[in-house]
Amino acid sequence: KCFREKSIVEQELYDFIISILPGYNIIENDRKTLDGKELDILIPELNIAFEMNGLIWHSEKYNDDKFYHINKTKSCLEKGIELYHIFEDEWLLKKDICKSRIKHILKKNKNKIYARKCIISEVSIKDQRDFLNNNHIQGYVPSKFAYGLYYNSELLSVMIFGNKRISLGSKSKENEYELLRFCSKKNYNIPGAAQKLFSHFIKIHNPSVIISYADRRWSNGKLYNKINPKFYNANHDDSDSPLSALVAGEVYFCTYDLEVDGAVIEISA
Repeated sequence: KCFREKSIVEQELYDFIISILPGYNIIENDRKTLDGKELDILIPELNIAFEMNGLIWHSEKYNDDKFYHINKTKSCLEKGIELYHIFEDEWLLKKDICKSRIKHILKKNKNKIYARKCIISEVSIKDQRDFLNNNHIQGYVPSKFAYGLYYNSELLSVMIFGNKRISLGSKSKENEYELLRFCSKKNYNIPGAAQKLFSHFIKIHNPSVIISYADRRWSNGKLYNKINPKFYNANHDDSDSPLSALVAGEVYFCTYDLEVDGAVIEISA
């Protein structure tokens, strides 16, 4: 990234972070950590950094390295820093979801309800659509099975499953599924939600294999290990991956295989 004037969205992101982390040392435009490469926002005390990726400067017109973002993420991880990428259009169009996710990353979501206090129920298509569009950065996708956690009749978390998507290079076989979406209500922290919903699906449907993809911009993939240790990594970071054309390798591809007894492959950076 070349030297340039800070954008309005970068300033908004910085202002939001300092508003929820008063008293922290928050560094803008850090060029020391990655030996000249810029980090828009660095929080040294937490080993967390954020990038606000503008649609123009981060387009192929100005940067033809399709692995630029994933390599920057890896460079940070080598130094013990978790780097999160936010694209300008996400901030402009889904700012409330972005802010909620940032607060979750920084452990500042104050509304906490434990999953053990919630009940599980199927979620209607209408409620799926409304909840995911309002709370998931990628919004709604059609599913085959959807389960939610309810507390005092309020929907707090949703996990949906479907057949493996051919468009992402997968072919469905009998009793094999894809975990399509999981999220909780904005500004809420629901400890144990993913584990409870996933275990319920396993109990009801007894699948042989479940695959899932995690967006590397927002996720380090560790959620899968929390859900169940039988998730193992089949990470696609190479240019020959069927995913590379879509997301330049910035996706985790993980498989839950009940035929692999206790096999665990650490999800790598």
